[in-house]
This record gives sequence, C-alpha cells and structure tokens, in this order.
Amino acid sequence: MKYIFWDFNGTILDDAYLCYNILNEMLTEEEQKTVTYDEYLMIFDFPVKDYYAKVYDFNKTSFDVLSKRFIELYQPRSLSAPLHKNVIETIHYFKDKGYKNIVLSASEIN
Repeated sequence: MKYIFWDFNGTILDDAYLCYNILNEMLTEEEQKTVTYDEYLMIFDFPVKDYYAKVYDFNKTSFDVLSKRFIELYQPRSLSAPLHKNVIETIHYFKDKGYKNIVLSASEIN
C-alpha cells in the first residue's frame, strides 16, 4: 500500500489569510504594530512558539495566553475557511491511483 500524508491546516484548508488576520487582530489587542501579509509569510515559523516570539514579548503576555487566544478566534472562523483549489480532485486522483490518503492536523481533537 502506498500512502500520502496531508497536513490539514494550510495544505487542505486554505487558512493563511485567516491566520494572518487573526495575528493582526491579536497584535491590535496587545497595542502592537500590525504586519503586512508579506511580513507574516516571512515571520511564520515552526514551532509556533518561535513565530510568536518574533512579534510578541513573552514577558508582557505569555505564549500560553496568546496561543489560547488564537484558538479562541481561529476555531469558529476556520469552519468557513475555503479548501485549496482542486484539493478534493487531487485527493481523489491519488485514491484512484491506489494511494491511501491520510490527513494529519495539529488542531485540538475535542
């Protein structure tokens, strides 16, 4: 059996602008300078804590508080985020070729 592993957020779900908008909303809440979309793409990183450290002072607001706020804003809005163009057709294509498609996500299971 051949397998393809798909990352849900960002690969299947087209949520980059959603995450960008939430970042700027959170920066505004913290009275910090917002970023352009190009800047967002340049600073986004893994682990996410490293990315947050580029735009927040953890001495002022902890990573734990920021990450919980992000999920609070992201979760309901993600339900209306679009899928990437042709992703369903691509998954079906590989399924028809005998691949087993497996979707992974860092999203909370609950």
